[in-house]
Amino acid sequence: MKNLSGKELTYAEMNLRSQVNAYVETFRHYLDDCSEIRVDTLGPQIGIREARRVIGKETLLGDDIVRGIKRNDSIGRAAWSPEIHISDTELQYIHISDNDYASIPFGIIDVKDCSNLWAAGRLVSTDSKGMSSVRVMGTSFATGQAAGVSAGVSAQKVSNYSIVREELLRQGALL
Repeated sequence: MKNLSGKELTYAEMNLRSQVNAYVETFRHYLDDCSEIRVDTLGPQIGIREARRVIGKETLLGDDIVRGIKRNDSIGRAAWSPEIHISDTELQYIHISDNDYASIPFGIIDVKDCSNLWAAGRLVSTDSKGMSSVRVMGTSFATGQAAGVSAGVSAQKVSNYSIVREELLRQGALL
């Protein structure tokens, strides 16, 4: 998808539902014991893998994830190898060196030019390759926890990533 307009989202929904029906018909026709299959439910809307993100005080680069870069200002770990969807039918994994992880820097959740606004999940500040790693649930949990702690620390009129890291470690976060 090139944009998130209603027209394009509607087209994508119609196209994907049509594909589901084509699969069902193919299974019914060509697979033994599948002549009676039916679709029970479909998702309420199309899933969007990558869209708008904030501009953070820092941007996490996919190349830093692949190289397994560790940082002192880490608020979590990016351990999912970048999964790049080149097209509807082509997928590329770029594995993290030594099956390791990379640090998620504090600056990617800290929204640039806006005080006490924190990003998490698919909204964090990354390039496209970085997003193809950090958009997964585990990393989203980590950035969500860090954003919540950051908001709490910020509400106390303190803005220091070391206090955020200290609290995340106290809560058992893997940094």
